Amino acid sequence: MNLADESEPPAADIPIPVTNSRLQSIGYFRKTPLFDASSKWYALPALHLDEHPYLETLAKSVIDERLAMAEKFYERELASFTSNPHLSSGDRRFANMVMHKGTSGDRISALALAIQSSPAHNLEKLAQLMGMVTRGNRDAGLVALTSLTDLFVTDMLPERKLAYFADQPHGHPDVTPQHLVAWYFEDNLKRSFYSFVRILETGAFDTVTHIRRAAMESVFSLLTQRPEQEQNLLRILCNKMGDSDPSIRNKVNHLLMQLMATFPNMSIAVVNALAEVVNKSSTHDTAYYYSVATLNQVVLYDDDPVTSNRLMEIYIQLFRQVLLANDEPPKSTLPTKPGATRRAQRDQRNTRIQAVKAKVDAKESLERAELHYTKLITAILTGINRCMNFAQLDNVVYTEYLELLFKILSFSNFNTVVQALMLILKLAVSQPDIWDHYYMALYESLLDQRLLSSSKQAMYINILYRSLLLDNSPRRLSAFVKRIVQTAMFHDAPFVCGVFFMLTELFQVKPHLRSLIIQAEEVDESEKFVDAPEPADGSAAASAETKTPGTGTLRTYNQFHSNPFFSFADSTCLWEILPFVDHFHPAVAYYAVKIVRQLLQNIAAPNLYSYSLQNFLDKFVFRNPKKNQAPERGMSLMQP
Repeated sequence: MNLADESEPPAADIPIPVTNSRLQSIGYFRKTPLFDASSKWYALPALHLDEHPYLETLAKSVIDERLAMAEKFYERELASFTSNPHLSSGDRRFANMVMHKGTSGDRISALALAIQSSPAHNLEKLAQLMGMVTRGNRDAGLVALTSLTDLFVTDMLPERKLAYFADQPHGHPDVTPQHLVAWYFEDNLKRSFYSFVRILETGAFDTVTHIRRAAMESVFSLLTQRPEQEQNLLRILCNKMGDSDPSIRNKVNHLLMQLMATFPNMSIAVVNALAEVVNKSSTHDTAYYYSVATLNQVVLYDDDPVTSNRLMEIYIQLFRQVLLANDEPPKSTLPTKPGATRRAQRDQRNTRIQAVKAKVDAKESLERAELHYTKLITAILTGINRCMNFAQLDNVVYTEYLELLFKILSFSNFNTVVQALMLILKLAVSQPDIWDHYYMALYESLLDQRLLSSSKQAMYINILYRSLLLDNSPRRLSAFVKRIVQTAMFHDAPFVCGVFFMLTELFQVKPHLRSLIIQAEEVDESEKFVDAPEPADGSAAASAETKTPGTGTLRTYNQFHSNPFFSFADSTCLWEILPFVDHFHPAVAYYAVKIVRQLLQNIAAPNLYSYSLQNFLDKFVFRNPKKNQAPERGMSLMQP
């Protein structure tokens, strides 16, 4: 016995659709219009069809025949609307006069009122109003653009996606000529709205800034209130990440953040749209960076791993594109000013002014390129660090880029180094074999001069503290403590207070580090000298005091060793902390005394900004001015 396919419904459950001949015989004869101004065109009860699980799919020829039939029925609907006007004859004449002879603003208002009164009967006027947007008068076009946006949102578009005529349920047994008329209008409305979206896309790239801004606001209004053409509208918005005007780029970023805050379920759609922007080969560097910066602002949730995983895939792909293609920062990725250079080459550098100008331009271009490259790498690493706490991906995905991450540590921007260290630390938790390499890189970063002026010092101290907490090697921890105090001599007071507070916390968690403070150094037996035994003959040479070195094996501290484990810092004391006890800054001296005396309990965490020079000077800048007290005098104006 052959088993029936469960995916195919029983023949008895498939309804018999209405034939075209039956619809033709019924015809479309109405004394009053099907659509009136009392309700929305898509909310008519007569057009409601009960859902049926199984509907027959009609052939394309049958649907084409129905489309021609629906067009004739729609013309009859327009005739019925014309024969039953909702305006008096005088009002109609005035409206027609305004539409043809009035000013641009009057024509736009008249067309908008006509469309608003009955959208289903004014497709022609809708086309006229859309045509006014594309004409040469920008001011009138901007007014028409705003009017069309309001009309589509409030009167024309339903809270669902429109459907083409061929996609309607033609196999339903209850289809009537009224349904064909409504479907025909919906098909035309969908095509008209698509044309309007293309107009918005053209306006988004207008040369005038306020026109572009108005187009962006219209796109956002449609995107947040109606689902029709959602993907295209979102694509237009995301493509403006590379706008030449920074205010437009910031506006787009704000609109996207507002969109995701209002509709959290659209986060994945926004992420995919931005991914298309960065994956385009023609994407400008500015759009590239702003897209990544916007992705970094997407709010992530524990119960939404799809968005987090997608973001992580995008970041890894960008990481591969940027780093694998360029192991070193590019010499130039931004367009230079070739005018002076070509002119200098053409003139064979006859003038030194042109040569110097070309050299300066090339240098500035190189600096901009390196700055952009570093900012982009920092943004990508920031995004990866954010997503690692939410994404559900195997760490093997990241390990193939570890060597590149270690290479990043030599880049010119220390903020990028901080992000790379943070990412390597997260990977090292699940990859124990990279701990030694990581601690060597972290140990070397303490000597990095870029740390002196970095804006991420607090984040760096946090990474340092978390890394040392995970280290179980007393010798390596001692080396870190020694180097931290040694390099603190070159830093400003805020950073010194931060690292000293970190040491107080570390000494409590790692008690063996207190030996650097409270335990005396061991003396190497090789440094001890003892008297040689006096020979029996008592000669003067033999009786002279001679010293023989011992045979001790204690190793001395080597502060220049690249591996902190082999610096043998546990064989010495923390002498470097003593100068800070008498430091000129009271906060630094306070923390140093606490460390020396091992008073580690109940120490408040420092506010790094409050100890900065800028905050100190601000106290004088923002002081309230003194009130000028006038000397007391009498009421007479003649008194001096």
